[in-house]
Amino acid sequence: MTTSTSTSFSNIEAPEAVDLLYTNIGRGHPFYLDGIARSLPPASRGEISDVFSLTTGLANWIWHAGRAAYRLGSSAGGRDSLYTRLRKAGDYNSPGMLLRWAGTPLRRRFAKTTGPLIVAHPILVALLRSHHRLVYQHGELIVPPECLVSGHHIVLVPTQQTADVFIRAGHPHQNLIVTGLCIEQELAAGGTAAFAARQRRYTETEMLTGGFFSSGAEPHAHIGVLTAAAMSAVVRGGSALIVAHHGGAYANSVTRAFARRGLTLATNAPTIPPSGALLQTYHDRGDLDRITHTHFDALDYFVSPSHERTNWAVGLGLPMFIVDPPIGTYAPRNRELLLKQGVAETLATIQEASALGASLERLRKTGTLAKRSESGWGHDPIDGFRTIVDWLSVVEGSQRVLST
Repeated sequence: MTTSTSTSFSNIEAPEAVDLLYTNIGRGHPFYLDGIARSLPPASRGEISDVFSLTTGLANWIWHAGRAAYRLGSSAGGRDSLYTRLRKAGDYNSPGMLLRWAGTPLRRRFAKTTGPLIVAHPILVALLRSHHRLVYQHGELIVPPECLVSGHHIVLVPTQQTADVFIRAGHPHQNLIVTGLCIEQELAAGGTAAFAARQRRYTETEMLTGGFFSSGAEPHAHIGVLTAAAMSAVVRGGSALIVAHHGGAYANSVTRAFARRGLTLATNAPTIPPSGALLQTYHDRGDLDRITHTHFDALDYFVSPSHERTNWAVGLGLPMFIVDPPIGTYAPRNRELLLKQGVAETLATIQEASALGASLERLRKTGTLAKRSESGWGHDPIDGFRTIVDWLSVVEGSQRVLST
């Protein structure tokens, strides 16, 4: 059961401002709040803050320790890494003393706010579930156990299948809002044209262009596979967009490897060279988003770990090659979903990545790439961010009318 976003109300006053609270750890959870923040009209934007700016002392230290654990743990991680084991062992319904301390200044800060407070990480749901207008944006299609935090908060989910997981866990069905997939509005707006152009390229040319993306932590286990895959594509005459953190391990790996092979590697240039690679480096999420928006329509496939970008494969019809191993609790479930839907295959080893160029030729000629693209297009709405903003406007307006 879902809440409609199309109900109309007369004499609705302007909605209250909406507060957004970030963890700003990694890209995945913050990405979903970014989409809401950009979609909200200026008059509806309340306080946009993060756990670091709102805490001091011990609480602030705990959050910084959490960020360090993410960077160090996931960068060296795998299926059985300490980071993955800690994520699986966490019970956000019963947070320990350290987490409670980390949340104390946040609870105090938002204790008297009257508008909605939106968070995108289950740990913040656990720490702030006493807030009477808490909204949890769960943008992922899959639901790891730690996301099933009990309470009376609203949960925004992309599909009815995702909502059903929360309902089976006991969350009130009337508090589940199905939004559609939360894909960058800039990409969703041009999705139809980009999909059609991609389908034409699969039949008209042998040269394909791929995007090669790491997670924010740039795990060592992924960097080698990504680098080998990009080189393989270029060696066979394709083009590659390589997106990496400025001065990070991934950018350094690619630069050294391409230099050793004498392959074309442009850096931060305006266009992707034919039969060559473009290395685009970013400093923050804003840079990363601009790079993605600029070059996305040129991509025929992408190579990435199975994190939040999986929405491109299942929503925009962009075939995916999944970089293994899956790290954390989201990636294995995303990986399973992608393979089941027929929009991806895995690159588990350097050897498999080194054969990507030849595999692409075979997949294009047999029509497999086109079929995978079709399997990831048109199944679900892709304007989730706009739906969320529309829902906020209707619900906020109706509640204010009813309260007068």
